[in-house]
Order: sequence, then C-alpha cells, then structure tokens
Amino acid sequence: GAPLGALGAPPRRIAKADPMLGGSRVAALDSALQYLTNEYECGDDEEDDGEGGDGEGDEDACDCNHCCSGSLASVSLHAMRPRTATSVSSAAPRVEVVRVPLEALEDFGALSPYIAPRVAPEQRACTLICLHNMYCHTPWDGYEHLFALPEGMGSVRVVMVLATGSSWHDYPDVGSFAGGVAWTDILDMDSMDRADRLIDRLVEHEVALLGGQGERLILMGASQGGGQSMLRFLRSGRRLGGWIGSVCHAPTAPHAPVARDPLTVPERSLANLAAPVRLLAGEVDSTFPAPMVLRDMKRLREVGGFIDVAVTVQKGLTHEGPDSSDPPELLFLQKHLPTMVPPPASRSQPASPTGP
Repeated sequence: GAPLGALGAPPRRIAKADPMLGGSRVAALDSALQYLTNEYECGDDEEDDGEGGDGEGDEDACDCNHCCSGSLASVSLHAMRPRTATSVSSAAPRVEVVRVPLEALEDFGALSPYIAPRVAPEQRACTLICLHNMYCHTPWDGYEHLFALPEGMGSVRVVMVLATGSSWHDYPDVGSFAGGVAWTDILDMDSMDRADRLIDRLVEHEVALLGGQGERLILMGASQGGGQSMLRFLRSGRRLGGWIGSVCHAPTAPHAPVARDPLTVPERSLANLAAPVRLLAGEVDSTFPAPMVLRDMKRLREVGGFIDVAVTVQKGLTHEGPDSSDPPELLFLQKHLPTMVPPPASRSQPASPTGP
C-alpha cells in the first residue's frame, strides 16, 4: 500500500488551493501525518557499542562553543551594527549580552561577580531574559546586534540562559512530541517547575539591578523556551514589562493538568494581566500549528483575564524558520520591544543587588 505520508497529498493540495483554509490547515494536517509516521523509539533501550569508559554519554553532550569551552558565564558588549572586515565600531555599546547556564542560578553568591553589568546603569533602558529553543544554545549567536533598541532609547541587557542538556523540561509523551500533534502538546510540569524556580531567582536578581523596577524587565523565548518563559510571566507576582515569544504556545490547560493550570490555580498571580503579550506564530508551523496557538491565546484572554494579547501569524513561516536570514523572532522583537520599554523619565537609579 501507499505510505501514510502519501495519503495526505490530495487533502493537502485542496487545503493549499482553498484560500478559506490557508496554510494553517496544511500545517495541522502535516502535524497529524508526522504523528502517524514518526519513527521515534521510546523506552530505555541501551545499546552497548563497546566499553563505556569516560566517554560514555558524550554523544548526548552539547557541542556548542559555550559548553565545549567550559564557560561558567560570560558578558560581551555589542554595537547596533555588526563589525565588518574593514571597520571597527567606535560607538558606545548598545547591547550587553550575558550567557549563563541554568544550573549556575542555584548559587548567586558565586555567580554574581561573573555576570556583573558592564554598561553604566544610567545608559540601560531595560533587561531582556531570553530562553532558547530546544537542543540549541546558540540560535542568536552572531545576531546580538539585532537586540538593540532604536537610536536614543539606551542600551539593553540581554541575559541568555542556557538550559541544562539544551532542554528546558521533559515530555511525558515522547511519541506526540517527536511526531508533532496539531491539537495539543503535553507538558511535564514537574520539570518545568524546576526550571521556573531558577528563572524566578534570575528575575529577582535582574530587577534588583534595575532599582526594583520590574516594568523594565521583559521575558522572551522561542519554541520550547517560549513556553517556559511564559510560565514565569504568568506566575510572576512582580509587575513585568511584558512577554515576547515565537513559535510556541501557552503552558496552560489542555497542555498542563487542570489542577496545575497557571490560569486557574487558587494562588495564581494577577500582577501582569495588563502587561503586553506578543506572540509570533508560523502559518505553516507543523510543530505548534497556528490554530492551536490561537486557541491558547484566546483562552489566555477569556479564562486568564489578560487584556493586551496579540498574535501575529506570519505567512509561510515554518517552525524551523528560514534557512538563511535574520531570525524572524528577532525581527519580531525589534518591532515590539521598544513599545514595552518605559520612558527615561520613569527610570529610577538601581539599588545594590543582593542574592535571591
């Protein structure tokens, strides 16, 4: 018989040809077919390819520059435009990038000296905490200049947290995760809670550097990191500047158990109901299809009571994004971040931070 993937060809052609259906229906169909045809092997099968030795498990280790170099943390300064081979920017730094492993957030006493700000406090407009997509610590390496605010708005401190094992949380249903499911994505809240506890500590540390002004701190994330960062935004008891995400969904029911839905638990925070939420979804994203994302954002408004939620469904955008261009999530960030930054007159002088 024909392979399962081939069975979707006729309805896929119909969906593409019908403007009333659009690319989101194609993505939802592709997602369902991926689920049926995925070849992810579940279980704890351990194949012994030889003697274990010291290299056992190395095939699963992250091979990015930050992990391979044993970096404890780093701070770098960037101009608004990248350097060229023939010129070196002499302008003041516009972006201060901090890279820190998630597990390092356990001990701020040891960590703080390594991530101390290099840009003068009066020049800093805001801080952005960024959580990367799954299995990639470096999606924004080489694009740091795209985090810059428009001329005259000041500098931005960008804290890029590097997830342990390059994944923010576990998945209880690896088959659905590997295949992609058009209607839901089942989350493991225990592992999300562990990461959230550390990110909360980071938020408190960075807000202290901003003189206690939480409105100057914005959370951002892409894909898996988008859901993890939104969880902190939804739970935060501190008023924040907003949340910006891409190709992700809300970490709420039906993806999370009803008893642990951050929108309905009795102890839920109402601090950020008026803070802006901006999400970029892909029209042809077959991992988190646009209809699922739009349903989640509707529930954020109707059940959660969030009043400033906007979703942009970008035509032709897949979950992986374009092969060669500036990351779409950073172009989206450039549009929305300036609208979330408080004016200079409202910025207070920072206090001396203390460990959370």
